Amino acid sequence: MVNNPSITSISGFGNLTSVGGVAFQIFGNTLLTNISGFESLQTVGGNFLIVQNGTTATPIANNVVTTVTGFGNLTVPNGITGNLTLQGISNIQLLGIASAIVTNLTAATTGTVTTANLYTA
Repeated sequence: MVNNPSITSISGFGNLTSVGGVAFQIFGNTLLTNISGFESLQTVGGNFLIVQNGTTATPIANNVVTTVTGFGNLTVPNGITGNLTLQGISNIQLLGIASAIVTNLTAATTGTVTTANLYTA
């Protein structure tokens, strides 16, 4: 899901268990505020990216541009065979993601882990 200027929420992928041979990418969606429904996802056969969602048009202090839930069942240690990148837009427009999800994604990744501008709870 890349560069969709009208999508506000991503959900409904509760039965998805694997993404094979390609990267899992959610980036450049200017109105996106919520990502959920990936509770059954176990493997990603490439890089895993959630980056640069939301807009920088009107920055607000501590603005959480994306709330991420799910992703708790990725296979550890080889659920993600590529790199993991989780990144908000800036230090005032953060990616909101539970610390348990970050921990699970990091443990499942065999590649490099890059995180920036996160709000973890």
